[in-house]
Amino acid sequence: MSNPQPVVRTSAGRVSGELVDGVLRFLGVPYAAPPLGQLRLQPPSPAEPWAEVRSATAFAEPPRQRTLGPAGRLIGQEDCLHLNVWTPGTEGAGRPVLLWIYGGGFEGGSTSEPRLDGAAFARLADVVVITAAYRVGALGWAHLSDRGGRWERSSNVGLQDQAAALEWVAENVASFGGDPDSITVAGESAGAFSIAALLALPQAARRIARAALFSGSTARVFPADAGRELTDRLLAAVGAPDRPEALLELPVDAIVAAQGEVIDRDIGRRNAPGGRSWGIVHDGVVLAETPEQALAAGRAAGIPLLLGSTEDEVSLFRAVVPGFDPPDLAAVVAEMGGRVPPENAARLVADYVALLGSEDPGRVRDRLLTDVIYRLPSAGMADVAASAGGTAFVYRFGCRYSEALGAFHTSDVRFLLGTLDQPDTLFPLGDDPQLRALGAEMSLWFARFVRTGDPGWPAWRRPERTALRADRTSREVADPDAAPRDIWARATSTPAAGSVSRTVAGR
Repeated sequence: MSNPQPVVRTSAGRVSGELVDGVLRFLGVPYAAPPLGQLRLQPPSPAEPWAEVRSATAFAEPPRQRTLGPAGRLIGQEDCLHLNVWTPGTEGAGRPVLLWIYGGGFEGGSTSEPRLDGAAFARLADVVVITAAYRVGALGWAHLSDRGGRWERSSNVGLQDQAAALEWVAENVASFGGDPDSITVAGESAGAFSIAALLALPQAARRIARAALFSGSTARVFPADAGRELTDRLLAAVGAPDRPEALLELPVDAIVAAQGEVIDRDIGRRNAPGGRSWGIVHDGVVLAETPEQALAAGRAAGIPLLLGSTEDEVSLFRAVVPGFDPPDLAAVVAEMGGRVPPENAARLVADYVALLGSEDPGRVRDRLLTDVIYRLPSAGMADVAASAGGTAFVYRFGCRYSEALGAFHTSDVRFLLGTLDQPDTLFPLGDDPQLRALGAEMSLWFARFVRTGDPGWPAWRRPERTALRADRTSREVADPDAAPRDIWARATSTPAAGSVSRTVAGR
């Protein structure tokens, strides 16, 4: 039941929200100016102040994007730089803050997904929950900063959006009952890879007290030349080679259409060496050093990390992208020859056949990509953080509640945020009491991390590499990635997963 609307003052003006089931929520609050016209592809600008009380009781549109799948449809709009706040109350002592950054392959995503509703976690953990939108696709990740002039900082503008949202939270969250010195930044997939980059931005890292990366790591960064090549392809696709100004004149849907034509759609190809995808670029201007360089140098040593991945990450893409399964194991060997010395590829695949006890080429490819894109880089990030004097906690989500997909990519998010009761027509949970118990357990230890920086199991250290395996019965495990790490080390002649993370990129 809704109650009279509460009003809170922000740096740009007053907003009115609503009280729903004991939690105050403020939806669709602008944190930056609409990135339209001459502000397209530019860093975010401050929101224009407003005089009257602004209603904040409905979600804003997501960024303009095409939904996944062969029959994808266009949704959202360019005016997308908004955020949502859920708080148990605006009075009293400052509460810890959770800022969530959504995933979506750097091409999509929304703050209004039911699984990201912040009410349950705000109530459970007594924290302020915020979800923030950022630009996606070419509008968020085209690399233009090396073209000079007006484009000087026109790279990684999606990352700059996230940093601007973080700054807005630090400046305004006290009005919503939050503590600006106790901000946890968390996200999954593209959101998690983005958080690794935020840790390398000094102006953003100084605002972060804790960071949680789910199905992401420091691995997802493209070199500047790859970013420029992809942006050149975009300009050619819209009929304006070497004329980036054309991107300011085109209808937004022309850019959205072209951005999908110039990338690799397959999860393996787009994340292989030389693969093409939108995302974070080590441009040398906005992002002066890579996330792994920053982490290794100890720049995030004072920020506790929570790093999670699922056991069947890639099965989701296998289900939604046509043509994922290779025809035979020879095709898998040929593909892996682009990741390891070609003479080692057959042994790599044979080792995975033995590891899985299966010669199914789709399943073998699924596990190879799960490990090299997600799980090993996550473990490598924990290794690097611990070696640099930082603290990292690692978990592996192994609950295969979907018979077809197992513990698929981002399937852990609903358990972490306590949103198991939110509607999900694709992957319904039913009334399984073990799943409900796991959800209660995971949301409690995530709440402990958000509040204290310690979820409740030992920090990751060599050689033990203790992690939590979250399943219908959760338990601590030692070095959960030992077997695949050794296999890849033999195939690549590198000694550890940290080296793997420098050679691959994830979604």
